[in-house]
Amino acid sequence: MKCARCDSWDVELIGSRLLAGERRWRRYECRQCSDRWTVHGPKKLPKDPDQPPKSVPSARRLTATAAAEIILSDKSTLALADEHGVSAQAIWQIRHGKSYADVYTRLKEQGYSISGFGEKLCRDCRYWQEDGCDFRFPDAGADFATDCYLYARAKETRLLQ
Repeated sequence: MKCARCDSWDVELIGSRLLAGERRWRRYECRQCSDRWTVHGPKKLPKDPDQPPKSVPSARRLTATAAAEIILSDKSTLALADEHGVSAQAIWQIRHGKSYADVYTRLKEQGYSISGFGEKLCRDCRYWQEDGCDFRFPDAGADFATDCYLYARAKETRLLQ
């Protein structure tokens, strides 16, 4: 629902009561201008075709510098997602060259140690065995160790076979 006063979509339902005859009373407040109004209508509201979806994915475009910082960072995926205001999936894609491939390729060509490929790897963890993680994490492997709270570096680093 859109505020009639300021045209904002940032509206909150602050009260609702079922009335006789399959009707409902609803009280709304605009979070932007604090305007309030009451609507009497059907028990279920039809979808407003002009209303934006409830969860709009972040269309935020990072700068090449921010992408390079993410690629070179040893912080966890979740910490970087929170810091840059994007999803953890977006951070994973940047770190693996799926997004910002030009930045990723340029850093590799310049000889930088790419995050997740040298600092904290599952195969270097004390709990890593030939068949995978002792804790049976289904997503373990590669650079999952940067987000693993149970990671402990093995005394002797194992080589990939």
